[in-house]
Amino acid sequence: MVDNLTSVVSVVALACKADEDQIRVEKKTKYYASEESYKILHKNALLATSETFTNNAVRSFYHCIPKESDGIYTLEMYDS
Repeated sequence: MVDNLTSVVSVVALACKADEDQIRVEKKTKYYASEESYKILHKNALLATSETFTNNAVRSFYHCIPKESDGIYTLEMYDS
């Protein structure tokens, strides 16, 4: 007997504007993922924040952020 298998494919099409950079953050979590978060900054300006994390998962998060002339961004990780 052959079981029918169902495949699920997720496609992300994030179209950023010409004056934006696309940023992808890949995060692997274990337990207590809800206590974790991140921020993306340029100098002290907040450009993006994380979504809620799920325990025991690997997820990619996509952001469109304003292009900065120096191309330098900071990723701050938090664990409450």
